[in-house]
Amino acid sequence: MFGEPATWQEQIERIIIERRSGSSEISRRCAKALIAYTDHENPGGVEQVIYTVSEVASKILRYHSSMASVVRILNDAVLAVASAETVRSALDQLRRVCNEYLAWAEQAGILVTESFLQVLPTEATVLTLSYSGSVSRCLVDAKRRGYNLTVICLESRPMYEGRKLATYLGQNGVRVVVTIDAAAYNNLQESNMFVVGADSMMETGILNKIGTALIADAALLFSVPTYVICDTSKVWPSRLEGPIVKEHGVGEVWTKPPDGIKVKNSYFDLVTWDRVAGVITERGIINQEEVIRIGDSVEIARRIRDIMMGLPRR
Repeated sequence: MFGEPATWQEQIERIIIERRSGSSEISRRCAKALIAYTDHENPGGVEQVIYTVSEVASKILRYHSSMASVVRILNDAVLAVASAETVRSALDQLRRVCNEYLAWAEQAGILVTESFLQVLPTEATVLTLSYSGSVSRCLVDAKRRGYNLTVICLESRPMYEGRKLATYLGQNGVRVVVTIDAAAYNNLQESNMFVVGADSMMETGILNKIGTALIADAALLFSVPTYVICDTSKVWPSRLEGPIVKEHGVGEVWTKPPDGIKVKNSYFDLVTWDRVAGVITERGIINQEEVIRIGDSVEIARRIRDIMMGLPRR
């Protein structure tokens, strides 16, 4: 019925089709869906809980396999139920892990802002690409604390996440300019910094919205620092093969291309570490070495490893 809260199954289906939200938001929605599962289901045994959580992870990771924080919350969920001896302990452990993640993410967001304000001039023009929950929060918090900001939001085609960010910033009193992606070079010349979120961070670099690497390269020409703003849940576990970057529907780029024309639609590219001034996190500003150390420390559930190994890498 209209107005009723979505079931946990409906929440999972919405996560699967989501294409415009950042990885932090998708991770939080995963945690909330799993909490809803613990609240509304009465499984017949521990194996049923393990099976359901594993199936949820498999479904979501088919579509969001490049997002480290999504991989990690689902991995933590699988680990939480894997060693349970009773249904009640399995559900309790699952609920605990998800609630702890949500609480940690909220606190991490506050600390990320504090780290960001260490490098943000009191008067600044900031260029950004795509939509990031961490970026949006930092910019709005900076405005509320009296920073004089102009934020240039690139549209971020083909899904136009930049418009989503611009709308949110404008609603919160931030001065915003929206422009097309191809104008990034010109806008860099009047910017104090280029800031983006991240879908994953690993030894080889930072995975983010397509176009980030090109703009980070151009930023070097004008000595404009590129900062990545995110919490450390975006660190990819070293025990897994790297993120899976897939092609997406060509209709998002060109609905009816003429015969004989091939259309490519990649959402992500890799920014190498030599292009990045620093990663702004809840731990302060970190670098490649710290990212590697965090990635090495993440335990991976066998079921998650099997799921990731079974996914096509194209």
